[in-house]
Amino acid sequence: MSLDPPDPKANLAGLCETPVFQALLENAEMERLLSLDGVCQGGEAFISAVLAQIHPRRPVVVVCPTVQTQEQVHQELETWMPRLAKRSAKAAVPQFFPAWDVLPHESRLPHADVLSER
Repeated sequence: MSLDPPDPKANLAGLCETPVFQALLENAEMERLLSLDGVCQGGEAFISAVLAQIHPRRPVVVVCPTVQTQEQVHQELETWMPRLAKRSAKAAVPQFFPAWDVLPHESRLPHADVLSER
């Protein structure tokens, strides 16, 4: 019995062949917006990382309902993206955009901390 972790790239190839994932990929090809409603917590980041790997020239934007969810998904993306990257390609780095504390139509500037994070 081996205690070595499984190869995520080999598992990714098998996952991409499943009917459910094939349907997701078809929707991603046809739609500009793809909703991941109904995906279990933690699955959003994995699916987003897989889509980014399959379509490296297309941006993948993940919109989260809360800052806490955004931070969690960002951490999970930082874990998945390097593991799914091809050996010859450099892994994309997920970007974290903090929530706006000032709406664009307001005539004041966001807090300095928010500006520096952006």
